[in-house]
Amino acid sequence: MRVHAIDLVTAALALVAVGVLAGAEEVAPATTADVVVTDVEEGSAAARAGLRPDDVVLSWTLVGSSGEPEVLGSILDWWWLTVEQRPRGVVRLEVDGCGETRNVELAPSSWGVAVRPQMEGKLLEAWAVGRRLMDSSGEGPGSERSERGAELWRVGGLLAQAEGNWQAAWWLFLSLGNRRADAGEWEAARQAYEKSLEVAEENHHDLARVEVWLEFGDLARLQEDLAAATAAYRTASEAARPLGEESLVMARCQHLAGRTQRLAGELEAAAASYGEALAIRSSQAPASFEHAETLMGLSGVAAQLGDDTRAAELQEWAMAILRQLGAPTSL
Repeated sequence: MRVHAIDLVTAALALVAVGVLAGAEEVAPATTADVVVTDVEEGSAAARAGLRPDDVVLSWTLVGSSGEPEVLGSILDWWWLTVEQRPRGVVRLEVDGCGETRNVELAPSSWGVAVRPQMEGKLLEAWAVGRRLMDSSGEGPGSERSERGAELWRVGGLLAQAEGNWQAAWWLFLSLGNRRADAGEWEAARQAYEKSLEVAEENHHDLARVEVWLEFGDLARLQEDLAAATAAYRTASEAARPLGEESLVMARCQHLAGRTQRLAGELEAAAASYGEALAIRSSQAPASFEHAETLMGLSGVAAQLGDDTRAAELQEWAMAILRQLGAPTSL
């Protein structure tokens, strides 16, 4: 992987400008783990299970399965775990916290946890200081502190590329895009996602491509460009095909396409997309939140098409699943 010399110079200058290379900000020591917990939402499934910030995730097992624990070797392994395995049942994570190894079990719901990839040295500092600057900026998006933090993440991505840590680069650019999108900075978000996609393409990683295209779709939907959103979700579906036609990753892509098509009034297309997602989720993750989610979407399409009987049947099916899961009967 080549990064132009001018990019490296720009990266170094930007790091010096905020005092990182000079050690102006103190950050946590580097970890040798591949996936590290950064945030746990209060009251979430992860919090109730005892997962804590700075825990290192070592491996996972689907409770009740006969397989051996799977090593969690990268940030993309984590993303695959949350999309492909979480809906299937209770997941047991082996984690290391402060040198103590323990197991935590997470139910098949929204876990409420954020993680980061393994990073060391100046790359870790760039991420940590950049986050601190963006989180502590009382002036909001676009302020000097926020822009300095965003620049640190951008140049951190360039440095990760130069170091050959492509998954860290992919994640940093993607995370920067998400920050920019949340702030309504559409063009800056698009540019960050394009860098993340560039890294995914250069490394020929299907799952990385899928996640970036899903973010492109979400960005277009936020901008109310439903045609662009549908196109992005469709592109994500095509990128997911090598992962398997019955993968829950594919189901997620089809569900999001169906949701956007429904918003655009393309009801027949929405029914087809939801139908493909439902076939996968009914087979691979029956009676899951995701299964109920797609049933509710398909029920809405049926109602808009005037098939009230079918809409009621699908809605009751979804409600039965949610009641079984002890969840609120709304999605």
